[in-house]
Amino acid sequence: MLEVEACSRIGCEVHRPIFEKRVHKTMNPRPDRIISCTNVEVTEAQQRQKQRGVTFAAQAAAKVRIAEGCQFALLPENEIIKLIAAWYESCAQAMLTGNYALLGEWIREQAGLAAENDLEFADLVELLRLCRSAAMELERWDEDVFSQVGEVIGEELQIVRNKFTWTNSSEPDDLPEVAKKPESEMPGPELREPGPAGERRLACRVRLQLPVRACGMTTGTPMDVLTLTECVSHAGLYFLARGNFSAGRILKVTYPHWEGPGAINKEYAAQIVRVDPLPDGAQGVAIKFLESMAPSA
Repeated sequence: MLEVEACSRIGCEVHRPIFEKRVHKTMNPRPDRIISCTNVEVTEAQQRQKQRGVTFAAQAAAKVRIAEGCQFALLPENEIIKLIAAWYESCAQAMLTGNYALLGEWIREQAGLAAENDLEFADLVELLRLCRSAAMELERWDEDVFSQVGEVIGEELQIVRNKFTWTNSSEPDDLPEVAKKPESEMPGPELREPGPAGERRLACRVRLQLPVRACGMTTGTPMDVLTLTECVSHAGLYFLARGNFSAGRILKVTYPHWEGPGAINKEYAAQIVRVDPLPDGAQGVAIKFLESMAPSA
């Protein structure tokens, strides 16, 4: 039967849609295409499919985190895994049942997250491309089966492109161009360090507020600061804090810094490249990482 064939081609279980509201497109089933399943069989299939999605998400997240062209890589690893697992489930639902509602909601949710944190429209497109590429490679999804899903993704991207206000972005060739702003109008603090040509920008355009811990020595006194980032990039980050910071100092930076049982944190060597005195007595501190934030191979 056609559904069984489709399932084998994309490597997914057969089960009923778990999200039935706002169906954008539907496939009208014929009597000879109906598969009879008991509630137990459906539940077990859903559990297997969910676990398969989680496994895929962990593998795909590793690919996203090393992709320098996608600022979603700056999100905490657990958040990347969560959003990819939701993408996997929404695409599986679309291919197996013709229910595109979950996929549309996923795209709108990620678009809102991206726009809120000053990510670019191209970052959302690149995230979708990375997810699709990982599914083709890891899950052996079939191009033909996925093609209709790709059309719906394209339609949703057109909608969110016009719905949200986006940061300056060089747009992909296969999508209509987005209105651009000069780089001088980009919001948020910049990370700079001295260089032969004056100042070199460290590409900090993503305004993520996540907990960060900075430890080191200032004028012979130990320093341990817990604060929030103002913006983040692959190269470094910027935060506000009170202390005696000075350019050139080496710090140990834990980003992001989580507290509580089971929290897993990673410490990075970093160097202060600029300190901005603020009116309230605090300081804006720009640091660059001295080691890669990408996951170890």
